[in-house]
Amino acid sequence: MSKEQGSAGCSSVHNTNRRRLLGYMGAAGAVAVTSVIVGGGIKMADAQAVERNGGVIRDIAEEVVTEHLAEWSTDIHNRAINVMHPPTPLVGAIGDGVADDTAAIQASLDQQGIVYLPKGVYAVDLVDGLKSLSVRSHTKVVMHPEAVIRLKPQSVERYYIVDIQNVQHVEIVGGTIEGERNSHVGSTGEWGYGIRINESSNVNVSDVSMVDCWGDGAVATGSTPSSHITFENCIFHNNRRQGLTLANTNHVRILNCVFTNTNGTAPQAGIDIEPDNHSIAENIVISNCYFENNSGNGLLLARRDNLEGNTFVRKTIVSNCTFKGNGISGVYLKNVTDITVANNVIEQNVKNGIYLGNTKECAIIGNRVLQNGNHGIHVSHSSDNIISDNSVIENASGIQVENSSANLIKSNQARRNNIHGIGISRSHHNLVDANYAKENSQGNDNAYNNISVYSNSDYNVISNNICRKGDLAFKPYAGIKIAETTSSSNMVSQNDCFDGGTLIGIENTASDTQFGAGNRVFDGTFSTTPN
Repeated sequence: MSKEQGSAGCSSVHNTNRRRLLGYMGAAGAVAVTSVIVGGGIKMADAQAVERNGGVIRDIAEEVVTEHLAEWSTDIHNRAINVMHPPTPLVGAIGDGVADDTAAIQASLDQQGIVYLPKGVYAVDLVDGLKSLSVRSHTKVVMHPEAVIRLKPQSVERYYIVDIQNVQHVEIVGGTIEGERNSHVGSTGEWGYGIRINESSNVNVSDVSMVDCWGDGAVATGSTPSSHITFENCIFHNNRRQGLTLANTNHVRILNCVFTNTNGTAPQAGIDIEPDNHSIAENIVISNCYFENNSGNGLLLARRDNLEGNTFVRKTIVSNCTFKGNGISGVYLKNVTDITVANNVIEQNVKNGIYLGNTKECAIIGNRVLQNGNHGIHVSHSSDNIISDNSVIENASGIQVENSSANLIKSNQARRNNIHGIGISRSHHNLVDANYAKENSQGNDNAYNNISVYSNSDYNVISNNICRKGDLAFKPYAGIKIAETTSSSNMVSQNDCFDGGTLIGIENTASDTQFGAGNRVFDGTFSTTPN
């Protein structure tokens, strides 16, 4: 694998216990989960380098888990209620995976304070046809890494295994919350949640695996916003609808988490940030997370088209994440404002690396976008966005801007894409500046261009770009092509297209194209006209 192909992959994970998880994932996966456990101390990009030493990495991960367990144990012995050995008159849980432990665990939770679940499998049921365990304010639930809360088979369309409803200052630490998608009775509904956070604040969920839920691993929402929520070092695996859903929320942090194998019913995203009518999702940070093999998008941020009133998704930062092999796009933005997607690796997704639909004032900066099935970066019906300093390599198409205006496409590398490196179609008043486009048209020799402006595109400025045809067998037709008489009044200035295409540096077949001084054309001379 070349350096340009990005970080090593992560296998599917199902963290019912730490040895089973690390053994199942292999060396590269162990690195990813170790990175999650220690808060990003081992980078995803290091997986390839240590793949030859998988046993050592698994030992490191084992030691990290053991160290965390030792820290928790000190706190637990001093202050916690042990659900297997609670104070009288409470009855202890069994934890054998057979006995119904719902009432025993709930009785301990009702005491508030710190509640500890030792190693074991705790079978729980729905006490009111809707939820299993309710957590009160000022409660910390600490689970042994090999503790599993497992929901018994259900036929209902909606459930909450752990319900955090209208409370404050709650922590859930460690263990696994396991749904029943593989034994669910019936086929309707999509709202079975591992954790629900509803109209609550100051909730921290860390080192928890949320797996096999009929709907989502977790959801945060409310008629009033849930706020100051953190998911850290968590695993969301094999949930049916989403890994995590954020609806009406404010000030949410998602750090060092893994989202894999979401599948079963749409949207099937790793994370779906999608508020309902008259609600807002804002001030969200997603950092150092890993998204792989989700049947929908890796990350979906959207305001649905049919919503009314003041409904917004905005003020969100997505950084230093990996999106690999997801079924639609790595990152999908629609009807959103003020979103930053920066310094991520986005590779081998079935459709687009990054999609922007009807977005405004978003920044796509410093990403490595590799080998995606459609466009590396696709900007559609959008305005006032910045697409800057990205490496867009070996995608079906590089950066495609269509039906859009007033976007800045600057300082990107677009190389070895099958169609255009940068394409501007049916778009107006965009600035394409200081990009490096090389060896595009790899899907069809001499058919496409390094930079192409076509199909009713007007008043765009193409300046200070460098285009090279390169040495590969397939080469682009032109360095820059301004095409079709339906396009008019575009400006081409100070571009370097020496050896930019097979035989042409800059070609113009459009109307009223303005050529400024300083364009370097195919033969290396400077010209104010195309060659």
